[in-house]
Amino acid sequence: MKKSIIFTTALITAMSIGTSAFAADGAYTLKVSDKAIDLSAIPTVPYKEGSDIMVPLRAVSEGLGYTVGWDESTGDITIEDAYIQKAYLHNGSAEVKFDGKLKIIDMSRTVTNSQETVIIDGYTYVPCYLFTEFLNDVTIEGTEISISPSKVYIDRANGNTETVENTETIIEKSKNVAES
Repeated sequence: MKKSIIFTTALITAMSIGTSAFAADGAYTLKVSDKAIDLSAIPTVPYKEGSDIMVPLRAVSEGLGYTVGWDESTGDITIEDAYIQKAYLHNGSAEVKFDGKLKIIDMSRTVTNSQETVIIDGYTYVPCYLFTEFLNDVTIEGTEISISPSKVYIDRANGNTETVENTETIIEKSKNVAES
């Protein structure tokens, strides 16, 4: 009995040292829209869960210009961009419901993330690839995670192709092309 208590205590101590060393180590860095995100204020840095990397939802979302909300009565965690869609997530669930805002294309859908949404000390973590559903590029090179708006190429009626990097410009240029 005494040996199992000592073993259990040693195991818990080793696990807590390993976890805090990982969090303090800052193994992953995070860039959003080419700007480094300060991770010092959050309790857990991006971490690997299975084959996925979990990132702090609010830090990434706000870095991309999205609004993050939480409804205490329903438990809904929301991410909303200004133009295209709003997503609903729940702690402990991999399901994400999207409501589309476009009148021409219905972007409403339900997707299943590769990992469940997790709340750690009041901070929500999601698989980094969730942001591809918001038309962003996600790249992981070594320990650097980079999330940024996708570049869209618009072929205008006059044959010019240009690179557009934000949703507001894409919508405005699309309206101009449609009116041509």
